[in-house]
Parts: sequence; C-alpha cells; structure tokens
Amino acid sequence: MKNLKLQVKSILINYPETRNSDIALTIEIWREFYNTGMSINLVQLYDLPREDNIKRIRAQFCEKGFRWAYPTDWKIARARKINEQKWREMLGYPENKAREITPVLL
Repeated sequence: MKNLKLQVKSILINYPETRNSDIALTIEIWREFYNTGMSINLVQLYDLPREDNIKRIRAQFCEKGFRWAYPTDWKIARARKINEQKWREMLGYPENKAREITPVLL
C-alpha cells in the first residue's frame, strides 16, 4: 500500500487536474505505473489498484493538509465539504479578500 501512496502523491503533484476527479486520478495511475495505455483488458483489473483505495489515499492526504492534494475547482472542494477559507489558503489565494459582487440591475 505504501507504494500506492507514493503513486497517488506523484500523480497529484504532476497532474493537478487529477485532483478534481478520482476517476481521472485512477486512470492516470494505471497509465503511468501499470502500463495500461488507453485500454484495459478486464482480467487486468485483478492486478490494478482499485479506485476506492486511491480515493481513500487522496482524501487522507487532503485531511493532512497537503496543498498538492486539494482540488483545483471550488465546486469539487465544496462537494467534498472542504471549508472554503481552508481551501483558499491551501491554494494560495489572498487572505480575507472580499469576493467581487456584481450588482444586479433591475
């Protein structure tokens, strides 16, 4: 399992778009470390790490506060119930910056 943790970390750091999708993260791990290419023979599923294990590892990294594990899309972070202020801090957004509000003209 330790090897899988290193694989998840490597992909999250090198492919930030995988932070938003556990499926994309799983596919990229399979392609990078298990030489699956663009297709998978169903029998290979016995030897490949499962998405639920990968998802759990990603969530643990996020809980420990690793910046490179946080989703890059706020909609995804909100769906995962990540505190917005903590998310903004992890991604390096300025503190206490008020959101710009566009007035609605009636």
